[in-house]
Amino acid sequence: MWLSLKTSVSIWLVLGLFFAYHPKIYTEEMKCNQPVDVVILLDGSDSISDNDWVRSKNFVKELIGSFDIGLNTIHIGIIVYSSNIGDVIGLKKFHSKETLKFLANRLHHPKDGTDTAAGIRKVTEMMEAESRPNAARVAIVITDGRSKHPIQTTQEALKAKSAGIVMLTVGVGHAISRAELSQIATSEREMFDVSNFSGLQGIVGILRKLLCKNACLVTQKDSTFAMRDHCAGYWSCHYGRAEAKCCQRNHRYVQGKGCQPDGSCNQLCPHFKNTVENDKSECELLTDEDNPSSYIQIVPGIGPISRPCAPGSAFDKSMCSCAKVSKSWKPHVECKPSVSYNFNEDFADQSGNNVFAGYERVIITENGSAKFSDGSRINIWRFANVEFGEKLLLKLRFLTYNYGAVEQPIVTNCYGEYGEGPSIAITTVEQSITIKIKTEFGETGILRFFQVPGFNNVTMVYDGQHVIAKVNGKIKSTALIGNIERRQAGLLIGDCDGQHSFHGEIDYFAVYMCLPDEDVFQRVAPTKGRDIA
Repeated sequence: MWLSLKTSVSIWLVLGLFFAYHPKIYTEEMKCNQPVDVVILLDGSDSISDNDWVRSKNFVKELIGSFDIGLNTIHIGIIVYSSNIGDVIGLKKFHSKETLKFLANRLHHPKDGTDTAAGIRKVTEMMEAESRPNAARVAIVITDGRSKHPIQTTQEALKAKSAGIVMLTVGVGHAISRAELSQIATSEREMFDVSNFSGLQGIVGILRKLLCKNACLVTQKDSTFAMRDHCAGYWSCHYGRAEAKCCQRNHRYVQGKGCQPDGSCNQLCPHFKNTVENDKSECELLTDEDNPSSYIQIVPGIGPISRPCAPGSAFDKSMCSCAKVSKSWKPHVECKPSVSYNFNEDFADQSGNNVFAGYERVIITENGSAKFSDGSRINIWRFANVEFGEKLLLKLRFLTYNYGAVEQPIVTNCYGEYGEGPSIAITTVEQSITIKIKTEFGETGILRFFQVPGFNNVTMVYDGQHVIAKVNGKIKSTALIGNIERRQAGLLIGDCDGQHSFHGEIDYFAVYMCLPDEDVFQRVAPTKGRDIA
């Protein structure tokens, strides 16, 4: 099964993580027992085989089974589309979970074209005519190809979003248009991307988990919710959309009562400076206190999102825009991972960027690790065609089941269909661990270590001058210059070419595209192959 990890498919999903940008802002955990009307728009075009149609229906049934469906909670509608609208299960009449599964199993496969515009139009019509007045509106669009009428599709998606419908997209396979899916989705962070129909199964639990976290999505239309740990802050909900607000100073937000006088609450809302209830400043962009090279924009339905300034510029609140800075200006910015996985329960990214991994034949163990065998791989498409340049840090913990004579790829950016060798590789053969980095100048830096029984701890850094690695406490480096050679493939864990597989477990993996100030960098000398005790 494969789940995409590209930034374009990373999903803050209005379904839940509209405050995920900054760890100081939280949303309340909500039980999945609020009124939400969900319409699943299912592609039934002729490009979908009979077996994949069965997989599509199984995905819909599993999704139904994962939701708390009830008279006063979640209602499900289904629309099959092709060149025309096919089978329809409406929202007006309530169907139990078992009835919905039965009806989903009987959905007919039209086997014609892909008129996504007509399908989205039908979703809007159904929501307007049959959705409950007190229910949030969510549509999940599942397609394996491009729309026959892309301009009309974008127009219909805008109408749906204007009607208060949160639009999610699930693209299946390699024939999809990510640009089109980004136009359909409420934002690029409401996009899923799976490699094949088998991969649909992997996002069922994620969809449910995220749906149940968003207080504004799964509650009544004009409610408010406190910002946990911030006495004056609260979120105002309108048709599933969230707007950050603050009580005036010396007032506390009290759930169910609103802003109440309280002299002990004299803090301003985090990241909203002088913003108070019903008071909008001239500049609606906010300063990112942790990173001067970016700013924060409050997006309706999502919340605060960090937007980067152009290289060499910083956000200037007085100008309400990014401005050039002098070459000597160097803001202190904490180096954070671009992606991080601990595999405790699932394949969810723990970095806060909500990057999702494509995976095939990988199992999450009871001990919280990812288990790999023949053909197992995780593909982080987020890093396909990415310029790593001269800054890359990889961290992982892995366990090898056997020390065979055949090389096992642990982390590479190799992918067989592109016919390219990796420019980034961490491999193991027999009892050795090999780390390789290849630059645009054709030079390759290579470091080798012995692996130990049990889990091996690996930290690898490239800084444009050296490849540096710390493996099980041992540090080595080798001189190397230039940008890391770019590859079309994403960053893969496990099998990269269908011929060589990794047999073992990984319980932590992280990628940084920046260089934190850690002891491992300070202690490394430029002598090739030198061991540092």
